[in-house]
Amino acid sequence: MRTTSLFASRTNTLGNSEMPVVRRAVDLDGSEPLYLNGRFHFQAMTGVQRYAAEITTALDQLAAKDGCSTRLVMLTPQGLDEPIAYRVIQHRSVGRLRGHLWEQLELPGSTRGRLLVSLGNSGPVLHRRQLIVLHDANLYALPESYSRRFRLWHKLLHRLYLRGSARIATVSKFSAGELARYLGLDPSRILGPTLEGADHILRAEPDFTVLPRHGLVSYPYPDGRDYPADPDHLNYQLDYNTRQRSDHMPATLRYDYTVSPGGSSTAPK
Repeated sequence: MRTTSLFASRTNTLGNSEMPVVRRAVDLDGSEPLYLNGRFHFQAMTGVQRYAAEITTALDQLAAKDGCSTRLVMLTPQGLDEPIAYRVIQHRSVGRLRGHLWEQLELPGSTRGRLLVSLGNSGPVLHRRQLIVLHDANLYALPESYSRRFRLWHKLLHRLYLRGSARIATVSKFSAGELARYLGLDPSRILGPTLEGADHILRAEPDFTVLPRHGLVSYPYPDGRDYPADPDHLNYQLDYNTRQRSDHMPATLRYDYTVSPGGSSTAPK
């Protein structure tokens, strides 16, 4: 089975009929390896790292189940606390650096011009054959949420990606529109969306005693501490908070944000 089919199967498990992102970007026949940028293994777990971890885990499981003629190789810096438990994906630790320095200076030399997939918002600018997943355009839409150093660095990376031959993918139609708008891209150049699943939550057994045990029954904050009342924060919570829509979450623990006439946020106790 071709590696492109493995990525296609992953998107189909999410109930999505969009054209698979990798099938539009490359056409692998097993004659060369596919490298995965494993820098995310050294980062704190946020949505971006969760996405990268879940995609690679699903890819590994599908390769083990259905077979894969393409050699899959995860490249990481040295010094992982524990080995990565993949069944098919091979793991190689390379270089001596960490972070952006590793990604920009040492990772390109380890891929030898082969295809590299970077799932976590950044990749080496010197690597020509590359697919990079940019998750959103919040850097431009909400610049106040990021430090000046972060903004300058990632804006520079984006400009260099666009000047090079890297292919850009993203995770939603909304993000594709925002990236096209802020980066001046033709939307047809943005691959995907691959979508972001919630598969991992099915592996966790909910424990509704945790919040009350820590005195967090009254949402969103203890008395005297208001949730930020600006429209961006409130709309985000109202539109995207999955707990509010969950039939499994007790009503007393659900978010229910409203805005008082004075502009401050309130939550029923």
